[in-house]
Amino acid sequence: MKKITLIILSFMASTLIVNSQEVLNESFDTDLSLPSGWTNESTGTSQTELWTFTDNQDFLWLFTADNNYMADYAGGSGNNALFDSNAYGSVEMADASLTSPVFDCSNLTEIKLSFGYFITVSAAGYNGSAFVEVYDGVSWVTAAEFSETTLAPDANGYYWDYGEALVDVSEELAGVTNAQVRFRFSEITNQAWGMKIDNVVVQQPLGDAPDSVTDMIPVDEAVDVEIILSTNGSKMIDFNFTPATTGDAATTYDWWFGTTAEVTEAVAGVQPTVDITWGTTTDQGWQPNTTYYWAIEANNVAGSTLSAVQSFTTGPDDPLGLEEEVIKTFKVYPNPVADKLYIEGDSNIDQVEIINQIGQSVIKINGQSLTDEIDLRRLNSGIYFIEFTSNNKKEIHQLIKK
Repeated sequence: MKKITLIILSFMASTLIVNSQEVLNESFDTDLSLPSGWTNESTGTSQTELWTFTDNQDFLWLFTADNNYMADYAGGSGNNALFDSNAYGSVEMADASLTSPVFDCSNLTEIKLSFGYFITVSAAGYNGSAFVEVYDGVSWVTAAEFSETTLAPDANGYYWDYGEALVDVSEELAGVTNAQVRFRFSEITNQAWGMKIDNVVVQQPLGDAPDSVTDMIPVDEAVDVEIILSTNGSKMIDFNFTPATTGDAATTYDWWFGTTAEVTEAVAGVQPTVDITWGTTTDQGWQPNTTYYWAIEANNVAGSTLSAVQSFTTGPDDPLGLEEEVIKTFKVYPNPVADKLYIEGDSNIDQVEIINQIGQSVIKINGQSLTDEIDLRRLNSGIYFIEFTSNNKKEIHQLIKK
């Protein structure tokens, strides 16, 4: 599944494990220490760069604090396991592995591994790779890889991913008496980013994949579908669907999308009423008078069912089409910035506003109170946007806070 720069304005429920025979189930919720039977190892000589355990449900590093995204978008609950390469700094380059106890798959034939995750592998010159591996009784085999090779970069060139993974490991583990699973982060630079893991389950499904959703809106071949403006100023389209009332229940839904009937882009974990925001300028995201294709994939532990692909055509209006003229007269540095941000420019500034990734204003300074520097020490690490207003014109710069 390839993720694109779309934002879901809905609540994603955690995956429920139903109709299955479990051989491993670890939520990390007993306490904030290594669970019984698990091992925590590093290839580094100091053995200091290890996994830890936290009750913090935030996506870290590129995001502002108190976002709770691990719970909202990655099936997190209670505690989770964390490898924070960024916090360890550049002491040494190492692989850190969190390995499960041995479990018995000798009587299983169809085996699924599921887990919630948030991973940042490469951004701003700090690089790593993450691997989910299973032991097949003889050797470790990669079940999932998160790297610059397997992930698509976002609009900023950063490589990160999140969600609730469901991986078929039947070929690797069926009949194995001494199976294991491990989560490994490999630093490519001495200081990288890291990963979070929660709710690790290995099981054999006992039910069936869900039936297809129905009543998808916009209806097939709909025209003049309105592009509206979200509360944070992004372009948005409303989508709806009805879960199947027959067959085994779905536990999650994915929204698939494309500009042809070969839908190849996806947003995981949507709900039956979902607003998809995409684009903050007229030349980005949803475009007027354009035909798009979409489908909904219903998932449970037994499998997935993709709906029929439907098309719709947007209306003639872009809600950002009357946005103010953009000026390009200011310079900000350093970027990335650790504490003080400096501003250069010849025009008078009426206002400076710093906005986080979800559209919240975190700093706003009137031009009369503005000096040539802004103290950003109180901001959490992550990506922000700094917006200058000058003579009824605007200029926006992307900013990385270390």
